[in-house]
Amino acid sequence: MKYVQLIANQGFLKRFGRRPSCRRRFTAAWCAGLFLLSPRLFAFEGWEHEAMGTMSLIVASNHVARLYGDRPDLTERLRELRVTTAEFGRGLSLGTDQTDITFGTIVKLVDYMRDPYNMTHQWSAGGGWPTSSASCNLIYLRKLSSDNVSYLSASHDNQNHFQGRAMFAFWFWHGQAVQQARAGNLWGGLLLEAYANHFLEDLFAPGHILAPRDDNAHDIYTLALHDIYNARGLTYVVGAPTQLSALVDSTKALVRTKSLTIPPGLKASDSHQLHLNLTNLQAFSLSLMSTSAQVYCYGDHQLTQNPAQVPLVATYCARAVSDVLESYLQAAEINSFKDYRWQAKVFPMRLLKPNIEGVDMRLNFGELSCLDHPMTIGLADRRPWLSLAGNQSVETNADWFPVTETLHHDGYRNPVIGINLGVQTVSFGSSTHLRALFEVETIVYGKRYDFLRQNWRVPDWLPGQLVVTVGYSGVAGTEEQGHGVYTRAIVPMPRLDLNFSLMAGLRYHTRDEFSGWGDFEKLRVEWGLHLVSLFAGVGHERFATARDGLANAVAVEVGLSFGGPVSTFRRLVPGK
Repeated sequence: MKYVQLIANQGFLKRFGRRPSCRRRFTAAWCAGLFLLSPRLFAFEGWEHEAMGTMSLIVASNHVARLYGDRPDLTERLRELRVTTAEFGRGLSLGTDQTDITFGTIVKLVDYMRDPYNMTHQWSAGGGWPTSSASCNLIYLRKLSSDNVSYLSASHDNQNHFQGRAMFAFWFWHGQAVQQARAGNLWGGLLLEAYANHFLEDLFAPGHILAPRDDNAHDIYTLALHDIYNARGLTYVVGAPTQLSALVDSTKALVRTKSLTIPPGLKASDSHQLHLNLTNLQAFSLSLMSTSAQVYCYGDHQLTQNPAQVPLVATYCARAVSDVLESYLQAAEINSFKDYRWQAKVFPMRLLKPNIEGVDMRLNFGELSCLDHPMTIGLADRRPWLSLAGNQSVETNADWFPVTETLHHDGYRNPVIGINLGVQTVSFGSSTHLRALFEVETIVYGKRYDFLRQNWRVPDWLPGQLVVTVGYSGVAGTEEQGHGVYTRAIVPMPRLDLNFSLMAGLRYHTRDEFSGWGDFEKLRVEWGLHLVSLFAGVGHERFATARDGLANAVAVEVGLSFGGPVSTFRRLVPGK
């Protein structure tokens, strides 16, 4: 029990209470600027991931100590277990120096990695997993949290954090961790389990269960649904609550003498804290007394909104860590998560109805599943889509197609806003003029058809994705200006980070004593990180001349495009 308290009390608070240097202030400002440029598709805030990871290690260590602490045949392995878990609790060692890289820190840093290769291998690679801090890339981990390029890259390519991919990532890496521990490599097992634990935590964020994400998904559309689902919440069902009882009892024994409180790991001024105390444990225990326990869960910075959610997540994550510790002690594979199932089904949207009609998410431990979206659709809802289906029947579940991505109509509750800033040259006759371009638009329609083709006989000539926007467009030069509205049809190609669009609109132009309406049409190409892109366009424009009124001109424009759901911009407002 003493070494568990050591983990709880050492290493986690040592970063707080220091006045930030000028360099740190500049770094903080730079990171804040990158906020708008990065696809914020994380399940929880970084400090929540770190705190839950730390909490899971403490709970698991305590649980295993209660189970095996009196076994004289395990004395040597128990001693090694105490040393190893204490190191992961207070900070891994780099030579004679103790770093601030803990088990919880690694859980958090998974959001900064595309995969664990750089963590588990140094610059000269070889077979096998690390067996100590000297054989992993601890230097890489220490620099990772300040590596803004890695952050942008990983958050732009984070499909493994969503839906069935998140379940697979946890299942696979947890299995690797258990195998390492069984073979006697407890250190390597805990390192891999920290990586796996992140994806298990992601499963308890509704936005990561419901929001679609694959290698052809667009960051903006996924982010819009991710945020709305995390805020709305989802019911998680523990079908076999008795499987959690032993771990919950161990947790109660741990907190009877002292509440387990983990402060945020990122902001010293943040008042949020995660607690495991008798109050929320009692709320969780009461839910476990039913035949199938139900806990309503939220994502992002709302982990404490339901008192029973923290014990639920901590219990599952601690069970995964306990598997590793017990596999080491028994030299046998102890894996509570040998099986999982994922299937999400949708039907084309009805107005103001959820677009996900059925989610079948199951983990065998505790028989965990979700309960929110009934698989029932009336014939009237099918009728508009029968022409796409041809003669194919849509009456049976077998004819439903797996969910990938759509922006109907849940996405409308979290509107997507785009801002385009650029410069434009207009040429007519022998004259060329330069003017500024400013546009604001919002998505009114967004749909993917590429995943429909196999099930719904969608024609091959139809673009795989289609988005329609409407908005305001303004231009201004030294002598004239124009303001108006436009619409844009966009064909995204996320795999290439490209958007092609056709746009048309009207502007009211003014110059000196002249004023009048003029149309414009153009083709635009965008390339970038989805939430921020470079654009270039060419097309027909109007220019207000001094003598002849509006002249037909050829326009070439370049600029920068920013986009994101309303929820992203709300994060910049204090208190949101």
